Amino acid sequence: MSNQEAAAPAAFCDLSEPAQALLKQEPQGPRFFKSLMDGELYDDALQFAAACLAGPDRIWWGVLCVWESLRPVAHPDDEELLERIVTYLQKPQDELRWQIRRQSHTRGISPTLKMLAEALFHSGDSITPPDGPQLKPNPCVPVALVSTAAKSAATICRMQRGIDMRPEFLRLAMEVSQGKQSLHVEPAEALTK
Repeated sequence: MSNQEAAAPAAFCDLSEPAQALLKQEPQGPRFFKSLMDGELYDDALQFAAACLAGPDRIWWGVLCVWESLRPVAHPDDEELLERIVTYLQKPQDELRWQIRRQSHTRGISPTLKMLAEALFHSGDSITPPDGPQLKPNPCVPVALVSTAAKSAATICRMQRGIDMRPEFLRLAMEVSQGKQSLHVEPAEALTK
């Protein structure tokens, strides 16, 4: 997280009253984020993290969170959709973005994964088909969808394993923002040299 003012990304969030009070006390992004964490305002911190991450990083972070809730054995349809999302993040193509949206509407797809696919769709240039008038997506939508997917994934993990994954998901958000959990992996031969 950069030293930017917290108010700009916070404007994309529906923060609780305690979080809004903290925002007045801590106007710098990293300090506000730390205050949310220290105060265990994890749901607010998840929203703020989603708002601070750049579009592709936001979706990648969502993939990491949702994957945690689907493993160790994900449904094959969920795995296929996750793979398509990762493919899109590596090489964005508008046709693939539309395919991901259609596939996410398939019966049986995990609701958290549906939210993530919809966030990816709303991160594109237009939400209307290519042959229609271009309509820019609302920038608040992907932030809300990814943070809700992360919260839902944490709830699933808590129900299945009895572990609150929100602090871990927030740590992942920090690592993604710092490039430590990058989607772009070095080729295997480069790692052995």
